[in-house]
Amino acid sequence: MKRKIFTILAMILCVCFCFAGCNLFPENKVAKANQTVVSAGGVTITREEFIKGYNSYYSTFYNQYRDSEKATDALIKYLVSKELYLEDAKEMIEKGEITISKTEQNYLWKQTLEAILTNIESFEEDVKKGLGLGEDNSEDEDEEIKQETNFIYTPFDKQAEIKFNKDTNEYEIVVIKEVLISKINEEGQEEFEYVSAEEAGSYNDSNLELYTIEYVYENISLEKLFSEKATLTDEESKAKAISMEALRRYVKQLETNEDGKGLSKNTKEIFAREVERIYEILKDNLLINKLYEQKTKDIKVSEEDVLNLYLSKVQASYDRYLEDPDVFIKELTKTVGSANSMGSYGTPGNCVEDVFYIPEDMEENFFFVTHIVINLTDVQIQKINELKQRCEAEGKDEEYYKTELYKIIPDMSENVISKVIDLQFKLEDETITEQQYNEKLLEIIGEKLLMVDERDDEGYVTKDSKTIQEMVASLYIELDEIYVKYYGEKGNPITLNGHNYTPTENGIIVSEKNGENNKLKLEQLEIDYQNERADKFNEYIYKYSKDTGTLQIQTSYFGTTSENWYLYAMGDGETDNSFVENFVEVARDLFKNGEVTAYKTFLMENWQTSNGVETLSSQSTAYSTMMYAGQINNLFESFNDQKFTLADLLAEETANGNAKYYSLQKMDQYRLGLTMNKTLFDLVFEEYYQTMYNEAIQVYEDETLKDLNLKPNKSVIKDLIG
Repeated sequence: MKRKIFTILAMILCVCFCFAGCNLFPENKVAKANQTVVSAGGVTITREEFIKGYNSYYSTFYNQYRDSEKATDALIKYLVSKELYLEDAKEMIEKGEITISKTEQNYLWKQTLEAILTNIESFEEDVKKGLGLGEDNSEDEDEEIKQETNFIYTPFDKQAEIKFNKDTNEYEIVVIKEVLISKINEEGQEEFEYVSAEEAGSYNDSNLELYTIEYVYENISLEKLFSEKATLTDEESKAKAISMEALRRYVKQLETNEDGKGLSKNTKEIFAREVERIYEILKDNLLINKLYEQKTKDIKVSEEDVLNLYLSKVQASYDRYLEDPDVFIKELTKTVGSANSMGSYGTPGNCVEDVFYIPEDMEENFFFVTHIVINLTDVQIQKINELKQRCEAEGKDEEYYKTELYKIIPDMSENVISKVIDLQFKLEDETITEQQYNEKLLEIIGEKLLMVDERDDEGYVTKDSKTIQEMVASLYIELDEIYVKYYGEKGNPITLNGHNYTPTENGIIVSEKNGENNKLKLEQLEIDYQNERADKFNEYIYKYSKDTGTLQIQTSYFGTTSENWYLYAMGDGETDNSFVENFVEVARDLFKNGEVTAYKTFLMENWQTSNGVETLSSQSTAYSTMMYAGQINNLFESFNDQKFTLADLLAEETANGNAKYYSLQKMDQYRLGLTMNKTLFDLVFEEYYQTMYNEAIQVYEDETLKDLNLKPNKSVIKDLIG
């Protein structure tokens, strides 16, 4: 928790109005506000500061230690250390060792605005409830969008890359430095984004106009009070009235929190202090992060460091599986999410992220698949069960059952999908109108509709929905276009999913084959092709899939993210991980075909038998669009002979000239399952770098807190928290 604790806790503090003062112990707040709770290293934490910290952070520490005394000690140390670190950071600012750019200053004001708006909205909810304007459960098109899942799309940012250094004539591992930039998006709105220094290029904010507190006021007026509009609609007038009352209550609460402090009662000055309070919290957080960056800037990671850590993991996996071969299957088929399901209170076991060696003497091959899941409706499942019972009672055969089944559920046959694809191209080419498209679509797909909602990058359901045939057709089109991009031949027509493409230029791989025909480059281009297709499939998983297990990034309670690694691993023999029967059949067919990123859409049917009666279960019964994500093999041939030393590894690559570089390149090509955007190199580097980072921070913290001699006023603490 060391590196991220200030970021996490600062945001908790920002978005809750009650921390402007404290209502937990109102009878003592005024009289004893400046009483010392703890002092150390020239830093004093007053009673009021301790109460704020207790309200904000105590539960976090208690959840970590599950012991009130340890949690209180950790809280005290945190409050003192934060002040000491801030002193160091401010001293570095004065010396010019660290700086806050204009872009970063403006971003702090934007974050402040967002925190204030969140607080206002919490008061708006109270106002609405008081007026009897609770949530509208109607199907009105203007109904506020809701967050469907806490699994959200978070693109992976590489922390390091392997680059050639012209000065040393060597390849080396370079930590990617990020720069905060400001830009205007397509909607004309300002956006802030962290990008690599290389991507930032010549970005210069020297002429950027600095925001002030007025930026917050102006944007609140624009968003909540419609200040740019001369006339308002009835809805806008109602929203404005609610916002004005929310602001009044907000300021009133702030005034109550400040009662007895001798501060101005002027409304604008009260609100200004709240804005500045949040701004300072965010600024302090930024300063500490910059302090940590400065203390860790000299960390170097060599090629051998990463390779040796990787080899140690391979050896550890081999040792585990040698002792018990079944352990390999258990770990391979267990997700990180399952392994860590108990969080900090459980004992996480090994799982797929710990599999670094594949035993060569297994009786079956292992592979990954992933899929997009669109559930049938309860009504459809009920009708299928009724159909099944009728067929059994009347002795109807399988052919009759299938004919009647597709009168209940959408037709997802290749013929139908091809027609929808053709229709979508006509709409895109504007050879038909939107109305004609909708009319023709219904003719093609019939009346058995299954609608698919779309989520945005934050997990919110948007107003965009489409039929399942349209979703699948759109996916197929985009995957086919990637194929043409890499393998298309100029002027040679190619038919994919019933649609004819005539490339106007050679694809990337075709061009390379006609040119230098560099073997290593061709291998990389093939991997690029597979990865690009996998990324597109992953995008559709996040937008549409109803199986949250396949969403690989999970946002935690504190806003941090963790990898779920939720590909489906199975074998071509006995290991099926208890998946639905026809899911396993389709997966193994794709494996036998052997084409990485090949896909198929089918109805996944989960039949359960109870007391001799076969019933279709709503769980795991759905349309599945499955993608084959590749066979699971050892990355290096030496591992197949149980050779795990650096010399063994590099011996494979000596013919390429720079053995270390080519070994790392292989690791950086190999994704941890195709639809996971982190490579084996990323995984191992991050662990090594994080260890070095933590050690560097630990040295700094130990030095800063050395001989701190904390002197808590136990009687005051006991008075406050018992």
